[in-house]
Amino acid sequence: MYAHLMFRFLANLFRSAGKDAVLARGIAALEKGRFRKAEPLFRDLTMRFPEDREAYELLSCLYLRENRTREALELFREMMGVGDSAKSAVVARAADANRHGRLSAAEALYRELTTRYPQETEPYARIADILLIQSRTTEAEAMLRQLIAIDPTHVAAISDLAELLNERGDLAAAEACFRQVHGLDPDYAVAVRLATLLTARGAPDEAEALLSQSLRTHPDDDEVAMELGLLLARRGAFGAAEAHFRRVIALFAEDQKGHLQLAAALTAQGHLQEAKVALLAGLTLLPGNGDLTAALTDLSEPDLSET
Repeated sequence: MYAHLMFRFLANLFRSAGKDAVLARGIAALEKGRFRKAEPLFRDLTMRFPEDREAYELLSCLYLRENRTREALELFREMMGVGDSAKSAVVARAADANRHGRLSAAEALYRELTTRYPQETEPYARIADILLIQSRTTEAEAMLRQLIAIDPTHVAAISDLAELLNERGDLAAAEACFRQVHGLDPDYAVAVRLATLLTARGAPDEAEALLSQSLRTHPDDDEVAMELGLLLARRGAFGAAEAHFRRVIALFAEDQKGHLQLAAALTAQGHLQEAKVALLAGLTLLPGNGDLTAALTDLSEPDLSET
């Protein structure tokens, strides 16, 4: 009875988050002291939107709050395009090329830095980012492995490697990398990815336990709450899932997915009027939202309202 509505809701889950949504999550994590959750979000923005300095500024602030002064200084030099040494001049030129979409020039300059300063990890990370943007995955994997050989505790690189392995279908190796990241830094934003992989590999109980533990440690993590709710919904525990979707909305009121999934869980329990209320509440916060409007229309169709 509710299959069409549930499909529409779930189809929205994995859409790429826009810049404003990622930025809002990063700022929220930064304000709560969740530096390891905020860092990959800001890093992602500096690569996806290199012309936008806001993410650079926030990432620099994060470094300073963690007393990572050298990294903050390098990032400021990148952002300002200035430097007082030969090294920072190359960094500034590479960053400028990257900001203006000249990826080949940026790559060449970062490779120059790896030759001059082979033990510094940041140039390797920037090259890997550029290679990933260009879908040169084999080269990106090699670059990430070089970086990890220099610093075996570089969680961002290990996480990126895990993503590459996962996309390639090497699930066992990807799981090992995600577990390594989680072991090195449980605060790093990897619990959801590891849980998703565990579920895909037929271990939903372990995935649920991992997410539950993560949520107990960080009850304000809306992404973990969302993933736990989805896992429970897939297992038919719609009442428990509903509670987590409500938590998502309480933490991040303008989360479209939260409103959609809450309505789906309510619908699956036969609470159609409550589902409509949930969608209307979402539309109050997100007026004109196409997906919420479409879901409300579907919910109002005669065949869906029959019991």
